[in-house]
Amino acid sequence: MNPHSWSIFHDGVITAVSGDIPGNLELTIECLYIREQFPDPGAAFKLYVKGCDHLFFKSFKTDQTVSGIEALAQQDLEILNANLIGDALAVITTSGIITICYQSETMALDAGRALHYTDIVAAANHAVSNLTRQRAPMTIEEFQNHIRDKYSKRDHERGTPATFMWFIEEVGELATALQDVDHKNREEEFADVFAWLCTLANINGVDLNKAIHDKYLKDGGPKGYK
Repeated sequence: MNPHSWSIFHDGVITAVSGDIPGNLELTIECLYIREQFPDPGAAFKLYVKGCDHLFFKSFKTDQTVSGIEALAQQDLEILNANLIGDALAVITTSGIITICYQSETMALDAGRALHYTDIVAAANHAVSNLTRQRAPMTIEEFQNHIRDKYSKRDHERGTPATFMWFIEEVGELATALQDVDHKNREEEFADVFAWLCTLANINGVDLNKAIHDKYLKDGGPKGYK
């Protein structure tokens, strides 16, 4: 089980699941900004999971755990990241956590062409590079609004306690990244922490731009150390 085979589809949505447990599964994942990098017709990727012996989904909204592929088929799940936890793989989505155990996975375009993990990584890096060149720098207000526009419904359903736990998890990942020599990973973790901070602010009615201005800029800001 390779968690990177799931995390690479960050912001992608699992739109369909079929197969049997125990047995093999076929997942359809829509991740447009990466899919657009491939000339083949279609709009999604296929993730083929082999030798799956269990799958559970725990909802942030209800705190209930449901087993079987029906739990995934009932809703579109937006992927955030994935981690190995013991003998299982935990896939974090905006709506809950998928816990799955299987032998191996392969990838393909929905048009049928088989892909290697590195093919998708290269496409994702190219897509991000293009977006970086095309977009002007965002203000804090613009980024907070972007997070609100994209995730507001699910963020409010998850609520503050669960969101705060994911914020703390991202802070922990940043702490680990700060001990590493991989600068790109540090950049990604800083971005994740800020995104989840914006999420907390959104669901608690805090305008970060105003809060920062009022505390650190207005009337010369705080006296002495912050």
